[in-house]
Amino acid sequence: DPIELRETAAGPVGRSLLCTHFGCRVQWEAETGSYHCPCHEARFDGEGRPVYGPALRPLRSLRVEVEGGQVLVGDP
Repeated sequence: DPIELRETAAGPVGRSLLCTHFGCRVQWEAETGSYHCPCHEARFDGEGRPVYGPALRPLRSLRVEVEGGQVLVGDP
């Protein structure tokens, strides 16, 4: 599954890049500052919250841990 990993002041965070409406892959659009789903035109803000279209749930957050030089990603 496509995911996004980002380093924050609080540590690494992960997010699924599958739209919560129909499961299509969303893409970050820097010019609009949002994630766009090409299947049904849903949009999510920079935190993954739905702001337009049929999606009602935010993009799924993922737990990220770094252990022994490996990055482990999974459900919270």
